[in-house]
Amino acid sequence: MISELNLNADAVLEYFKGKSILVTGSTGFLGKVLVEKILRVQPDVKKLFLLVRATDFEYATQRIQTEVKGREVFQALKEKHGNGFVDFIQAKVGSNPYAPFNLHCGALPAVLNPSIDDYMP
Repeated sequence: MISELNLNADAVLEYFKGKSILVTGSTGFLGKVLVEKILRVQPDVKKLFLLVRATDFEYATQRIQTEVKGREVFQALKEKHGNGFVDFIQAKVGSNPYAPFNLHCGALPAVLNPSIDDYMP
């Protein structure tokens, strides 16, 4: 049973290698833990896009900085990366989940529109 669990964990880690992941609820308790866990066990993830409620891009970035990145749950990552922690986080975490679709923060209704192909680059 233990070896089976290890195989499954390895498969999960391999699956997320080089992938971009959209995380909702990242400012909540479980969301912070999820973001930290992904970054700690799979540093080869391409990018985490954190979807947060905000009036504009600047406020979204501020919320991620204060409510997610600045929390104690990231202490193990801070110790691991030392002075490179900020650079690591900037490289791995984005606050604009619309970037892959070449959209802006105010374009959420377009994302929900069935004709999303019209918005793809």
